Amino acid sequence: LGSQELCLLFYCFVWSSICFVSSSICFVSSSICFVSSAICFVSSAICFVSSAFSLLLFFIGHIC
Repeated sequence: LGSQELCLLFYCFVWSSICFVSSSICFVSSSICFVSSAICFVSSAICFVSSAFSLLLFFIGHIC
């Protein structure tokens, strides 16, 4: 291996490392975003179900 090949390999390694780090950061942030949106979705679903249930009870109470 000559000095040029080593230099090329080194640059390639540095670039791939930078690429890997940035993709890891991107993955972590998207995971955090996904978790928060999932929590938001679950809480809104619970809210929707409970309000639908109370509405159903209200209608049943008025019919009876």
